[in-house]
Amino acid sequence: MDELDQPEKSFIKRFWPYFAGVAIVIILILIIPPFLKDRRQSDSSIQTDTPDSSAQEIQSDAGTKHKTEQDRIIISLPFVDADEPYSIMPYGETVNHPGKIGHPGMDFYWRDKTRLIAVVDGEIESITQSSNRVSSSKVPYWEVNLKAGDYRIIYAELDDYNRDLTVGSQVKAGDFLGYPNFNDEGDDHYMTHWSFGFATRDDVTDYLCPVSYFDSSSLLRLNKIWTNDDQYV
Repeated sequence: MDELDQPEKSFIKRFWPYFAGVAIVIILILIIPPFLKDRRQSDSSIQTDTPDSSAQEIQSDAGTKHKTEQDRIIISLPFVDADEPYSIMPYGETVNHPGKIGHPGMDFYWRDKTRLIAVVDGEIESITQSSNRVSSSKVPYWEVNLKAGDYRIIYAELDDYNRDLTVGSQVKAGDFLGYPNFNDEGDDHYMTHWSFGFATRDDVTDYLCPVSYFDSSSLLRLNKIWTNDDQYV
């Protein structure tokens, strides 16, 4: 009996690695596809919850969402090279404007009358006249608001505006919008309060520091003005 079993044992001993290998392959075939399917579903879920950084959104205080890249605009300064101001009161400055948000805009100062220009292509959203005035002239200030997509650019405290403009007028970057106000109390100068932000509603702006939105040429000009401004050196 042992002699009859010997060939069978020899056959099994010789070919058991082959049978074991086939068994392992069969097991892997049965296990791996479901595992990969679950992994793909998991990866898909992660990608859905975490969007690509170029399409990430930021939430404004008023609840309006704005994409950081696709809708981001590039702006220039609101005056030409030949009309560089002699001083700037920057965004966020709190010495003269204490409070929670500080100074929500930039004040530009000139010795001579200057033409203010559009910093980006857009539409005239509003032209209004305010009741306050800081000078011997009691003529109220004008304010021109320029809308560009989700953004609002505000030209405030103007002596006058371009009378060819009306609400809804389409303007190009560089178009003439108005004149800064003349202040003759103390040190005579011209000044405008210029601000920038998200237009969350008709009468609400989520102010933004504009520095990172300026084109490279405008940023160089701005840094040069700040460097030469004794008030902030």
